[in-house]
Amino acid sequence: MTSDGIEMAGGPAPRPDAVAPSFAGKSVLVVGLGRSGLAASEVLRRHECSVTATDTSLKPDLGPEARALEEQGITLALGGHDASLLKGKDLIVLSPGVPRAIPLIQEALKQGIPVLSEVEIAWELARAPIVAVTGTNGKSTVVTLLGKIVAAAGFEVAVAGNIGIALCAVAESVPADGVIVAEISSFQLESIDRFHARVAVLLNITPDHLDRYPDVESYAAAKARVFANQIQSDFAVLNADDPAQKQFAVTLGAQVLTFSFTDRKVERGAFVRGSSLWFRDSSGEYEITGVDDVPLKGPHNIANVMACVCASAAAGVRAEQMKRPIEEFRGLEHRLEEVAEIDGVVFVNDSKATNVDSMKYALLSFEKPVVLIAGGKDKGGDFAKLARLASEKVKAMVLMGQAAEKIGRSWPSVTAHKAGSMEEAVAAALKQAAPGDVVLLAPGCASFDMFKDFEHRGRAFKEAVHALARTGAGSGGSDK
Repeated sequence: MTSDGIEMAGGPAPRPDAVAPSFAGKSVLVVGLGRSGLAASEVLRRHECSVTATDTSLKPDLGPEARALEEQGITLALGGHDASLLKGKDLIVLSPGVPRAIPLIQEALKQGIPVLSEVEIAWELARAPIVAVTGTNGKSTVVTLLGKIVAAAGFEVAVAGNIGIALCAVAESVPADGVIVAEISSFQLESIDRFHARVAVLLNITPDHLDRYPDVESYAAAKARVFANQIQSDFAVLNADDPAQKQFAVTLGAQVLTFSFTDRKVERGAFVRGSSLWFRDSSGEYEITGVDDVPLKGPHNIANVMACVCASAAAGVRAEQMKRPIEEFRGLEHRLEEVAEIDGVVFVNDSKATNVDSMKYALLSFEKPVVLIAGGKDKGGDFAKLARLASEKVKAMVLMGQAAEKIGRSWPSVTAHKAGSMEEAVAAALKQAAPGDVVLLAPGCASFDMFKDFEHRGRAFKEAVHALARTGAGSGGSDK
């Protein structure tokens, strides 16, 4: 790293404001009206497209957003995805929650109609370079911290994508000398064509979404599309400790930075030596911060910070500019979030642990005995591979949702209790805990069988904990 950081140069030239995007004025069908579909519809209409938006929901379910689209001259086709909607369409913009396998999309592909992700539309509109972050676990934590590091270094920055703000909503607002930090999911990457990340980060690959992908290899291939279209002046950030990523390094067109807990694995990138995090490039080695000075819990979060160091360096941030934002970052809601202490028992909300590996990382983050609240909608995960870890870390568990029986069978050595609601689960967990223990919500599953999303589940957990503290079940309880 030079005194000015790694120069982030090359890649496609920023789109001049005077040049219309390739989709301007076309007839477009937007499929799915979640956050990204709504944002894409508005952006497309603003660029003189004739827009029809379709969703399986009805207008009352979509709320005021649907009315707002109609007021902008967008046609709504609700209650299903009829193939007749393809007539006269030049382009399909597909929301990430809608699989490419549905009949409407398969028919569009058969007819030769391009099917693109909302992030592809955003990329074409963006003047600023995009730092794209994908991986099974840790994406939101990394993009949030990365945004803080880049902003602290003086760049104008927007953090968007799968984290909650659609990329389309911010793409045009960031100047060419700013940075767009984007969380990108495998679902979004399935439907990119020319999308070009100036810096692309792949955090990790572990089995997930096997209810959508036929196997882990297909899932990994979707993630690896984040490196598509990169050239030699771009940067690819890889996890040197992840065996699933070794195959990618030899095929990439970009410059590779890696991160690892082992010094010798890293030629250029971030690593741990002794008690500190370091960055190395052709100009030398730079100490970033002490491992113990990182507030985030768990080894997985040290890996996340190292990924941020690599991506920040690629974005032109100097080593000395990274220390303060890293040491001040306390993490995100629903990610190993301490909620309260009741009678010496600490309650921790990791509702974002929606797969088996994120559950594993959550358990590894605590030395104290854990009473685990787990379960939900199964995504095809192999809980049995955590049986040994569970027997070492989990003194008891409270299981909920569709996957309760599966988890119970997978960990026969752990005492299991059942709960029909989050309130029941929290109360049951406290009964199993002793002072000094941790009650940990790390479901290892999706939330959709009982909750709207993982945020809803996490809020329900926190509300139940606070209610329990107020009832006097923990007269010594204190909110965090």
